[in-house]
Amino acid sequence: MAPAEVLAATTSSAAELLGVAGELGTLEPGKRADVVVVDGDPFELATLPERIAAVVKDGRLVAGHVGTVTAVSARAAWPAGGAAPGTATPG
Repeated sequence: MAPAEVLAATTSSAAELLGVAGELGTLEPGKRADVVVVDGDPFELATLPERIAAVVKDGRLVAGHVGTVTAVSARAAWPAGGAAPGTATPG
């Protein structure tokens, strides 16, 4: 699987399978989300821990800070046509 496919499988697809896609699984207005914001390529796993810029839990910033994210850089992380995956972990 490509990294973007793994991300979708563990977020939006998992939310659909769990029956919670209306509330979780993608980053959309009105949905709950836990997000780890990183500097650089989120799929560059070797240096990921050092590049964590912020943590958002259930839509609230709990650590770090969030700068501006361009639509181009944000869309590069998931397949075209879909909403940005968020976490699909029910909480």
